[in-house]
Amino acid sequence: MPKMDGCQFFQIVSDRWPDTIRIILSGYADIKAVVSAINEGQIYKFVSKPWNNAELSDIVKSGIEKYWQLAEVRSLAEVAAAQNDVLLSNHIHSIERLQQTSLGH
Repeated sequence: MPKMDGCQFFQIVSDRWPDTIRIILSGYADIKAVVSAINEGQIYKFVSKPWNNAELSDIVKSGIEKYWQLAEVRSLAEVAAAQNDVLLSNHIHSIERLQQTSLGH
């Protein structure tokens, strides 16, 4: 790639689109570069060339499943956060009503 290496590319992708599942296909087997790509670019899988088509297909399917699992977790976390907000609001209103009732007596 002109002007950047794969690690830099994956770092940019990770920063701009953090939800993407990133897979490296490479014939370059420098361990330092691979570790850097995994750590900095948050790589899901590294596949070395030449690859086995069935294995690559399984890796892509696994990546897709991981994407949807993470999306579900995010969705459930948003629902839980909204429910917590409602519970907190209800609790605050209950305390306010209790304080008003106590002051009225």
